[in-house]
Amino acid sequence: MLTRLAITLLLLTSAVATAPLREQLNATAPRAPENQDPLYLPNVHAIRAITLGFDNFTADVLWFNTLNYFGKQTREKQDLRWLAHMCDLVTQLDSRARHVFEFCGTLLSWVAKDPEASNSILQRGIETDPNYWRYHYLRGFNSYYFLDDAKTAGRELQTAAMLPGAPPLVGLIATRLLSSSDDAHVAIAFLQDLLKNTSSPDARRTLLERLKSAQLTADIQTLERAVAFAHKKGHAITSLEQLVSLNIIRDLPRDPFGGEYRLNPDSGVIDSTSGDRGLRVRKKSSKHEEMKATAAHD
Repeated sequence: MLTRLAITLLLLTSAVATAPLREQLNATAPRAPENQDPLYLPNVHAIRAITLGFDNFTADVLWFNTLNYFGKQTREKQDLRWLAHMCDLVTQLDSRARHVFEFCGTLLSWVAKDPEASNSILQRGIETDPNYWRYHYLRGFNSYYFLDDAKTAGRELQTAAMLPGAPPLVGLIATRLLSSSDDAHVAIAFLQDLLKNTSSPDARRTLLERLKSAQLTADIQTLERAVAFAHKKGHAITSLEQLVSLNIIRDLPRDPFGGEYRLNPDSGVIDSTSGDRGLRVRKKSSKHEEMKATAAHD
């Protein structure tokens, strides 16, 4: 039986299944397009039918494959369309693997641009482990930042803040999320917390890039407010350096990507010579729709 299990897992993770096994799972296995890596991922019922109850062991093997897939795609192709399905399989096979739920709940939103899949995975975790505060915390931020659902965000974050082990930071972020329109600074606080709780090198590298984009957006928001204040005081601002000479700001912020911030005197737009576009935060807009439309450019 163990020999059969080992062979089955090898077939599932290396996609070299024999013809009889392929015929058995063919009806339920989604296929990757020709221009993608040849992933062979049946649904969880088919997997359980051939792994004979070794759910946790099977989940560990598939999780290893998921991490390899994520790392390769973030370094090379940036095509994560299979991540949600892989996360779904692992979390169904092992519903108490907190590290898997947190990884998938974080990266499906921030990198794969699929917050609905993230929230679905996290909801499964909540059903199994309802007193773990981080699941509600992650769902709350997804709902607020990616899905523009402040009501759900408030409910999730308030629940998280009351659960055992939740640090004071949760209540502070909840208050800030529900009272502040400065989304970039909220994102910075959230990403900094995610980095403290993420050990995967590939995930950390990706989140650090998102953190730098959030900082760039926050810097531009600060400069925009400074320019607006100068205009209100009757100053015609044609360059950002004037903000320093007028003592409106002490120094120009440093672009985290190594560029320099600049003001277009004709359009009034502030951007960076680094070319990074930041998180493209918009007040009272559908961030989720914008995120889907621009996912290929991130």
